[in-house]
Amino acid sequence: VVWWSGCTHWWRRYRTFIEGFDLDLIDRVQGAADPSNKIVWWVVTNVDTTKELIGYDWQLDRWTRADLDIDFIFPAVGPAVSLEGLDSYSASIDALQYSLDSRVWLGGRPSLAGFNGSQEFGFFDGSNLAAIVETADVKLQPENNRSFVNGYRVITDASTHTGQVAVKDEHYDTLTWDSATSPISGTGLVTARANGRLHRFRCNVPAASSWSYIQAVMPVFRPGGRR
Repeated sequence: VVWWSGCTHWWRRYRTFIEGFDLDLIDRVQGAADPSNKIVWWVVTNVDTTKELIGYDWQLDRWTRADLDIDFIFPAVGPAVSLEGLDSYSASIDALQYSLDSRVWLGGRPSLAGFNGSQEFGFFDGSNLAAIVETADVKLQPENNRSFVNGYRVITDASTHTGQVAVKDEHYDTLTWDSATSPISGTGLVTARANGRLHRFRCNVPAASSWSYIQAVMPVFRPGGRR
């Protein structure tokens, strides 16, 4: 039973990993490690010809995706830059491409870099991209009973975010998402009206936000009635 459970878990992660890939171009997949964030990234081509990054965090044992137009990634080391040397990059500190505490200016330390579809070189050291984090489908009531969710809190240090909840009655049904809603100031409660047997919660964090974790969702719910 333990062996089968482990194989099932491995196969689910592998199936998710290759879903949407153009397997005819699998020989063009290439990857590199990001030592500062402890993530290994791979550049893959999808069946619709778009490219994306697939990442594995070896500390958290979790996978993630990034929708970026990247052709090639690799660890790169740049020269150190002094404060006086910043003049050669920009006459204004506010106009610098990277923040002053970026590893790019230190030099001598490997950082993840790459070329995009326009063959432009850059480091992965800009502002945070927009993030979407979802839970699995969860059953809040025992047996086959329905639940009515009228709100939930997202445990996160992202000061600006919105939440969404989706419902369905069977695992094979299509999820129906509600509109994105901001938490109520002072309580952090995201209001909702979601009645179903299975619920899925989503947290949306806008681009350029400063945050580091999304830990859990705390739903407020009661037994739901029949349709």
